[in-house]
Amino acid sequence: MRILVISDTHKRIKHVMDLMEGDHRFDRIFHLGDLVRDAHDIESLFDIPIDYVAGNCDWGEINVPTEKVVFIQGKKILLTHGHHYYVKHGTNMLKALAKKENYDIILYGHTHMAHEEYEGKCLILNPGSISSPRDGVASFGVLNIDEDGKIHTNIARIS
Repeated sequence: MRILVISDTHKRIKHVMDLMEGDHRFDRIFHLGDLVRDAHDIESLFDIPIDYVAGNCDWGEINVPTEKVVFIQGKKILLTHGHHYYVKHGTNMLKALAKKENYDIILYGHTHMAHEEYEGKCLILNPGSISSPRDGVASFGVLNIDEDGKIHTNIARIS
């Protein structure tokens, strides 16, 4: 399973459209919030399953959860925007959550900066922002989970 992981598109999905129309093949998309409307637009344009959560800028999206747990190839994955975990001040709350809830993968956004680390066996990944990066380089994540449940990741940069 090859998954495109994006966050913080903020009404600018040109890079996402370029990716989807290019040679890249994805089986699924995870959108980690800001803006949910972008996830709906992407979903309407491409025939690919998309899972999404609401972020801090998704006011009025009352039927969209701020967290979602997904199971793929036996892996327990949390999708969150991250603002409820104060990720702009670090990932300590996510690390504690990883241990408490026994997650294999936690995906978050909000900071607009790519980040990848492990807490024990749990991968904690922020794809950055493909549309409005705060570190000057647009980025997205690629998450591969093979049939044996092995996890491979890549944070791709767009210059």
